[in-house]
Amino acid sequence: PAFWRASWNIGGSPGTDDIYRSGQSSTEIISVFQNYPNPFHESTIIPYQLHTSASVKITVFNLSGKPLSILEDGNKSEGFYRTEWKGFEQNGKKAPAGLYFYRIEAISAGGKSIITKKALLIRK
Repeated sequence: PAFWRASWNIGGSPGTDDIYRSGQSSTEIISVFQNYPNPFHESTIIPYQLHTSASVKITVFNLSGKPLSILEDGNKSEGFYRTEWKGFEQNGKKAPAGLYFYRIEAISAGGKSIITKKALLIRK
């Protein structure tokens, strides 16, 4: 439906409370950098920088939009951060090889930013 946010197509959820910014990885609140290594086998690092203090939530989704793991969920001060995803679901099960999305939501006094990027997991 027209009122669903654009990020619904890549693992978001219905609503009008955010703006999906295709191709952008920086807002007034947060800058998100591409994970490395990518593709990855064992683990990958997701780097980001907060330009102001904010509540940060990092969620990994599969291609069908199912949330697999919440990597971070809490308040952070302004600064540079790195979060590691070891390729596991929240329940401790290994995620299968494939394409995943990680979504970083940052909420500060100045507003809300949501940035989504891709990661490719390779299993041997």
